[in-house]
Amino acid sequence: MLEAVQGNRQLVLPLSGGYDSRSILAVLKRLNAKNVVCFSYGDKLNDEVEISRKLAESCGFPYYYVEYSKELCLSLESDRIKYENFAFNFTSLPHVQDFYAIHKLMSTGKIQVGDIVMPGHSADYSAGTHIPIKSFQKQSFTAKDLYKDLISFHLIGSGSKFVSASLKSSLSRFQGSLDFEKYRKEIELFDYKERQSKLTVNSIRIYDYFGLNAFLPLWDLKLKQQLMSIAGADRKNAEKYREWVIRFCVESGIPNLTRNREVREAYISIRNVFNYLKVIFVHKLYTSNILGNTFLMSYISNTFFKL
Repeated sequence: MLEAVQGNRQLVLPLSGGYDSRSILAVLKRLNAKNVVCFSYGDKLNDEVEISRKLAESCGFPYYYVEYSKELCLSLESDRIKYENFAFNFTSLPHVQDFYAIHKLMSTGKIQVGDIVMPGHSADYSAGTHIPIKSFQKQSFTAKDLYKDLISFHLIGSGSKFVSASLKSSLSRFQGSLDFEKYRKEIELFDYKERQSKLTVNSIRIYDYFGLNAFLPLWDLKLKQQLMSIAGADRKNAEKYREWVIRFCVESGIPNLTRNREVREAYISIRNVFNYLKVIFVHKLYTSNILGNTFLMSYISNTFFKL
């Protein structure tokens, strides 16, 4: 069946250190798929890069990594604007996350027009990842609770009072209290209609723009129904879903590698602080006599500001 659909086209898997794309990887390995390549992108210090590489290698699939840098982004600025004009349909912001990686892989011939991209959208939210953690400690909720949690998670209304007012009006249909199951179903229904069906679907316009085909394996209706049937505490951090994926992957011969979110978040915090300190440092330089020392300024610009 896979061969009939694939034909001579290459299967392209955007591979992260998470569970969604990893589950697709496991399926491809079980099906003994041929002509498959995997790729990831972003900061070279991201631990997901090494995890993705090891996962692809465990299946014997070629793996490509595209480092995102200021230079790369600036060099593709005009192309990115053309893509955004193509993708923006007044439904959501154009999705540019994959743009630079796809552009690079296309320009270097790693992937070709007509190849089939299989991104891992979007099983985890159906299993509970977008339910506020604090809600698992409560038994009942009001329409006001639901409104505040949706506003907070999706950052609604920061630029539009109309949007937040419209949401509040929509939720006014709830009288009295909601139990946890009703609350979480409303949280996820909103997510499906307003986030997944707009932002996520719009994200695959990147592949359209480059003449690629896109297939979303994890949008299968039966899979969605199974994930939505998970109840109670098993939805916290999508624990049951992740348990399933880990077991399925291990049984498929894929190692259980986990990303360290704490380390990654700490790195980002330190980098932000460091960038802030650089601004302070520059100000101090301009208010002192150190600018007169050409040699010292050259040394600083070639070391400190390249970190």
